[in-house]
Amino acid sequence: MFSQAHLAPQSQNHFNFQKYINRSLEEDFSVVVGISPPIWFLAVLFLLFNTHGWYSYLWLPFLPLIVSTH
Repeated sequence: MFSQAHLAPQSQNHFNFQKYINRSLEEDFSVVVGISPPIWFLAVLFLLFNTHGWYSYLWLPFLPLIVSTH
């Protein structure tokens, strides 16, 4: 059904639906969960340094919004 609707008739015999689904899910996952390099860098820095007393729970959630808008 799917291959008849989305592929040319000569390629229907070689269509691997499981491979197609895996590839499309990986692409969607990378878009949805993808994190930019500056945010990765900030996350690693935050984990490496002692942040006791910085009140990071107040300002840290807004950091990705600031980084992603630039």
